[in-house]
Amino acid sequence: MDESKPIEFPPEVRELLDAAVLALWDPARPAPDLSPITEWLEVDGWDYVVDGIVGSYCYVSELAEYLDDDNLLEYTDIERHSQIKNADRLDFARSEIASKLDDCMDSIHCIPVESPSMPPAALCMMMYYHPQGGAAFGSLEVCHSVEDYLESFKGDIVMNANDLSDRDILGLWRKAKPARVKKKKS
Repeated sequence: MDESKPIEFPPEVRELLDAAVLALWDPARPAPDLSPITEWLEVDGWDYVVDGIVGSYCYVSELAEYLDDDNLLEYTDIERHSQIKNADRLDFARSEIASKLDDCMDSIHCIPVESPSMPPAALCMMMYYHPQGGAAFGSLEVCHSVEDYLESFKGDIVMNANDLSDRDILGLWRKAKPARVKKKKS
């Protein structure tokens, strides 16, 4: 694709995008429903979607379901709960994030929306791609920039193993509850 020239959207797509850009810059205007451009994205706009990939992502909530001491014991060489250190939890979590992102079919894409009569913006979307079922677009919206779009998901998604601080990871971690010792009745 020639990145130097603006994308020529079909008139019906351009009309929706222009309305979305106007609503972005003037909150008094209603934001249009962008779902009608999904078909264009899947067919004629597919190259722009592919070229606009920002990266894979996973949800923090899904990651948190996997972060516990029992899983760490099962998938590492550590043998007992008493041997687990926070450094082990952090290494395990970052490895899990990297693995989830490598295997992920979820991605974020942004397409520049440029027009001589409009301020700059980006058409941003979350996408799930399945080779047999095609693309499913979610969170389709026009934003000021890719960075603004990503900021809107901060704390909810992870795109890199270092997106979460050590403190964030340890806050998500479910530690094994110590076994209760029953006292013998005398």
